[in-house]
Amino acid sequence: MDSEGVRDLLWMGGCRRGAAGFGTAAAATATAGGCDFDPEEVPDDAWTRITRIDDLDARQAEAAGAKYQQFASQGNGGDWIEVLESTGENGLRLADELDAADVGTMRRLLDSGDMDSADTKRMAEMLETKTDDPRIGDDVEASSILNIADSGGDISETIGVVSPENVGRVDGKRVDNAWLERGGVGREADNSDEWRKDDAGAGWAHIRHNHMNKNGRTNEFKRYGDLYEDPEVSQ
Repeated sequence: MDSEGVRDLLWMGGCRRGAAGFGTAAAATATAGGCDFDPEEVPDDAWTRITRIDDLDARQAEAAGAKYQQFASQGNGGDWIEVLESTGENGLRLADELDAADVGTMRRLLDSGDMDSADTKRMAEMLETKTDDPRIGDDVEASSILNIADSGGDISETIGVVSPENVGRVDGKRVDNAWLERGGVGREADNSDEWRKDDAGAGWAHIRHNHMNKNGRTNEFKRYGDLYEDPEVSQ
């Protein structure tokens, strides 16, 4: 369906001219009188680009267009479309988590190759589940996770993160980010026939090898209680 067809579909579904606010697709279907988004207020070139994104249906295009109006008023409308063209539905999942500065940062990271669609999917998952996942700080925001990619980390491999404000100082130095990736064990330790301390790995796999399976049997985390025998608890 072309951009005009999508626009017509939205009008028939209740999206009408003159409505106030920037309603999401979910809000649109819940509003008896129709949605809160006026597709006529999105410039034709922007609307065409949004509706050509393959994995966005008409209602998702509506939500993307509504956010375009918001970000365009802050000078980041073009960045928002670029983000969506690179990430599709997963990018749209972040719509309510991003501010204008985040959108600009995300576009830069996507353009440079420091972030991709897999990172976007994992970012959305972490923000959606942070209230239930103890590995994700309750006050972690989109900017906290974007800082991972900005610091050379891999968002798609990240299993835990706390916000910069709660990290503080380590060895007298200010730490801007704290996150934990799945990681891996170095070749020498991984290929050894007997347990060998890992000096070349990183992330959770490195920590687990050196501290939960020290000497092939010792779990150093158990000093904090038997609960820490469970690797997921230790994470």
